[in-house]
Amino acid sequence: MTKSYGDNQLKEDIKNLYNDAGPRGMQVGFIMTDSDIKTESFLASLNSMLATGEIPGLIPKDERDIVALDCKNVFMKEVGVKGQDPSPRELFTFFINRVKDCLHTILAFSPVGNKFRERSQKFPSLFSSCSIDWFLPWPEDALVAVSHNYLSGFKMDASKEVKEQIERHMGKVHDLVNEVCGIYLQKMRRYVYVTPKSYLSFIEFYKVVYEKHYNTIDVDERNIVNGLDKLKEASEGVEVLKIDLKAEDIKLKDATEKTDKLLKEVEIENRKAKEKADEVNIVAENCVAQKNTIMAQKEQADKDLQKALPFLRKAEGAVDMIKPKDIGELKTSNRPVDTTKLIMDTIHLLFQRSLDPVKPKGDGGMYILKQNTPFVADSYDSHTKATLSSANFLKDLLDFSNEEKDNINEETIELLHPYLTLRTPKDEEIYTPEVAAKSSVALVGMSIWTAAMSDYHKQSKIVKPKLRLLEIKMGELKEAETNLANAQAELQGVQDLQARLRETFEGAMAEKTRLAESAAKTRKKMDQANRLINSL
Repeated sequence: MTKSYGDNQLKEDIKNLYNDAGPRGMQVGFIMTDSDIKTESFLASLNSMLATGEIPGLIPKDERDIVALDCKNVFMKEVGVKGQDPSPRELFTFFINRVKDCLHTILAFSPVGNKFRERSQKFPSLFSSCSIDWFLPWPEDALVAVSHNYLSGFKMDASKEVKEQIERHMGKVHDLVNEVCGIYLQKMRRYVYVTPKSYLSFIEFYKVVYEKHYNTIDVDERNIVNGLDKLKEASEGVEVLKIDLKAEDIKLKDATEKTDKLLKEVEIENRKAKEKADEVNIVAENCVAQKNTIMAQKEQADKDLQKALPFLRKAEGAVDMIKPKDIGELKTSNRPVDTTKLIMDTIHLLFQRSLDPVKPKGDGGMYILKQNTPFVADSYDSHTKATLSSANFLKDLLDFSNEEKDNINEETIELLHPYLTLRTPKDEEIYTPEVAAKSSVALVGMSIWTAAMSDYHKQSKIVKPKLRLLEIKMGELKEAETNLANAQAELQGVQDLQARLRETFEGAMAEKTRLAESAAKTRKKMDQANRLINSL
């Protein structure tokens, strides 16, 4: 019976038995015990089968005619009359009666507990339609025979007479328990059942307890024998330990003298190391103080330099804004605006390239923002146009930002100033990205780049003297650090010697400790062995 066994499986098995007992007329038996009843619905099916011979839903309506036809030949042989044509109902009734005669149901229930009484009330046909066999208590001779049968193959360390007495005693114990259960029923009005299964469990439990205690006694016996052997070995070992202890005491004395000598050498080297360490500490303090001062100056110089870097980044970003396409538009312009000419003059000033001599621009000056602003004449046609038309124009701007920016001088900045601060008669700024954007996208980046180069120079001229002074100080610091390194190297040499002596001393001390512990263990072991022997 599997875990998934249920009502459907039960009915299918009973249906197969019906087929064997009905049409075939086979004598079959159906056995069910308490342990086979997985659900109470099993008993409901059996109750119906015992009461009426049928189980609801066991044989569907469409199969009844088939069952009736299977039984027709048997019906005609046994109860039919020649020429009779029995109806399906008569055949099915014959089938059920034949099942009642050939199918025998055997139920094995235990009367222990409340289930037996409850089932008799719920399913009366289980009891009213069955013959009940009550199994009475075993007699003492039968109990003894069972115990003899179970113990005959069991190995016991006892004589035949003792074993027979144990077998008889087991039977008497079971009878005695039955008597006590009867007394308990009279006094407490409660049933306590002692079944043959209880007796068999009692015998099996005796065998388990016997083996357990027998093995325990066997282990104790082996332990005692081993203990006596150990005592003999201990007596012999004590004499050996006395000899070993004398040898270890001699080694311990030599190790003590060696460590005392090394301790004096370590103390001398420790004093030397302390003196040298004091000298190095003074040099190190001076070096650290000098380094802190220089680092503070370097930090201040870095801060000043950081103020100039944004202008450099601004210039680099402005170059990235300038696209070859936009430059191409400027090159192809037949009539470049004055904004282009003005910005190209500032680029020439930064590149330190040629410009026309200074003279006022005719026609009222620069025409920017729809206004004429008086200013010097541009050099676009004669000089800056060629620079703008160069294939390397963008590369020159980027190279100048990376390589030549620190070569800008004060004269260049003074010449740039009028260009960068130029205003219209209406006081409007001219040299701005917004104004440049009205003429060309490329002019925006070029105007930002020239202004950023000017601002970078103004900030960097503050930093450069500090950087030169810092370079000198760093040289002095390097010399001080070299002196410190030399002093530390001398100290390291002393400390290495000190470490080697300490390592040697520690090794000697470890060996001394090991010898002392070994001697102590040997002495303790010898004392324990003597006490054990004397106590036994």
